[in-house]
Amino acid sequence: MKDRIKMGRRGVAEGFVSQIYMRWNTSEVAKLYCKGKHATNMKLLTEQLEERTGGVVVHKAGGSVFLYRGEPWPREPPPMPAPTEEEEGGSETFGDIRDWLGSN
Repeated sequence: MKDRIKMGRRGVAEGFVSQIYMRWNTSEVAKLYCKGKHATNMKLLTEQLEERTGGVVVHKAGGSVFLYRGEPWPREPPPMPAPTEEEEGGSETFGDIRDWLGSN
């Protein structure tokens, strides 16, 4: 298995999960490669991968992860969880921009 999916700096994002599902259409196992900040915390990364894809991590070494799809498996990726207010920039803290500009 030479082809591997490289993880970008956004981590386990919607596009990355879609690439995994595209690989699973032709193969039961997807080989993933990550480096940098994602490779330093492999336990968190593998938990996120299993949660968001529904697959099972069968092997991890260095920056490589082998993700098994399982049988049977859904053909479409599950919907990504909605971002929390903290991830959106804390709109609760600063309020709406119209409050700062004043209503005209």
